[in-house]
Amino acid sequence: MELAAELAAGSLRSVELVEALFARADATEPVVGGYAIQRREEALREAAARDAERRAGRVRGPLHGLPLTVKENLDLEGQPTTLGLAARRGERASADALIVSVAKRAGMIVLGKSNLPQALVSGMECDNPLFGVTRNPHRASHGPGGSSGGEAALLATGASVLGLGTDLGGSIRSPAAYCGVTGLKPTLGRWSTRGVRSFLPGQEIVRSTVGPMARTVAELELFFCSLSVAEQAAEDPLVAPVPHDSVRLAGLDGLRVGVFDHDGFLEPAAAIRRAVRDAAAALAARGASLVDFPPEAQPEMLALYVAAVSSDGLVTARGALAREPSIADTMRELWWASSVPEPLRRAGALALRAAGERRLAGLIGASRRRDVAGYWALAEQRRAFAQRELDRWNAARIDVVLSPVGATPAVPIGMSRGLAWAFSYTARHNLSGFPAGVVSTSRVRASDALRPQRGDRIERVLARVDAASRGLPVAVQLVGRPYAEPTLLAVLRHLEEWARAESDPCEVPVRVPVLAQAR
Repeated sequence: MELAAELAAGSLRSVELVEALFARADATEPVVGGYAIQRREEALREAAARDAERRAGRVRGPLHGLPLTVKENLDLEGQPTTLGLAARRGERASADALIVSVAKRAGMIVLGKSNLPQALVSGMECDNPLFGVTRNPHRASHGPGGSSGGEAALLATGASVLGLGTDLGGSIRSPAAYCGVTGLKPTLGRWSTRGVRSFLPGQEIVRSTVGPMARTVAELELFFCSLSVAEQAAEDPLVAPVPHDSVRLAGLDGLRVGVFDHDGFLEPAAAIRRAVRDAAAALAARGASLVDFPPEAQPEMLALYVAAVSSDGLVTARGALAREPSIADTMRELWWASSVPEPLRRAGALALRAAGERRLAGLIGASRRRDVAGYWALAEQRRAFAQRELDRWNAARIDVVLSPVGATPAVPIGMSRGLAWAFSYTARHNLSGFPAGVVSTSRVRASDALRPQRGDRIERVLARVDAASRGLPVAVQLVGRPYAEPTLLAVLRHLEEWARAESDPCEVPVRVPVLAQAR
């Protein structure tokens, strides 16, 4: 990583880097709005202390003196953890989230907390009444994705270097794809979620994962491999004490890559399908063997996901939103669903199915209250699903799977309502617990075909999104075996190298801060 090397060589001081990043934020934040909270004075003091340690020969490791931003739902001592909910703004954290604490012990400097959608719900936009709207750095009319949207936007503008996000259904991967940066959802239990707040505390069938976000795969790998898993496991019994190791793959001979560009449930934009096919060809050219490997039972998987996160009958959501003075536009569908009695929701699902809206009907029909036996049944279904996934991988001798991240590039602000099923490509790996990362490889081209304006409501909205997508980043998703992040990251590096040399990646607006601004 370039900045880490400059810090180690003494050609750059942490104070200079922090000043440059805040100067960049001054230039970009009035439009982008990626921050929820900034820690300017504290960060500069911490940077000066890390510089003093370096001068004295006390370097804590490869992350010493590097800045990062953290998603707002991670506890930061003395700061509120609101999830974009006004009712929580007076609650201040008494300690850092464990992953933040480990990062600080490694010598990192927290610049502040990044924005997120109200209650972490939206996967496409990033808006809440407390901190406002975050916009996509590539096109201000579009959202940055969610729910780690502020984090991806700060990285893409060059106002941050490294970031911590969370992922319950694609919340690291979708924003990274929308903003042209990179992110990793580690294996379930790989990093600690102690001190990470959820809108649905106690919902354990689909568990959130904390993961790194960065501007390049090299930066992502440095961040992931340098945070001590032993320290996390010593303080969090849910963390497996499996060390993080780097893997270098000069070529990909012998690697078996499962590939699909359409999950059979929600068709991606033509630009995304092209990007997956081109990435597959690039891996094959480097020695990998390609295997057609479409996902099985996609509608049933999504219904299981929705059933799990709504198994309280949306009572928790309704209780939290009822205390809010205002509801973000991205939350209105959930607010409506949580306010309608279950018999009416069931009737609505039947009416939608009769009208040809089978996908929306499936979503609404799955969101109903379960008793304890019903909840246990869902937990068993999730366990069996994860086992079947691994059995399929073993039978086909798959090392990694290449696929779309989602059905569209970044979505225009205000257009995400009605696209609840668009997370079909990411949610699968939250249920299985497998690690998954994304890397930007292309952009939407004028030659990419547009989706026809036909079909159900979701397809019609997707067609409108396609029409507004020209020039935006396009990314691919790579999924690995449990605890095989090193191999996953190595293959992501190959894809990034290929894209920069031979494709037309949508470069992030600023890769390295202009230090002259701070001097």
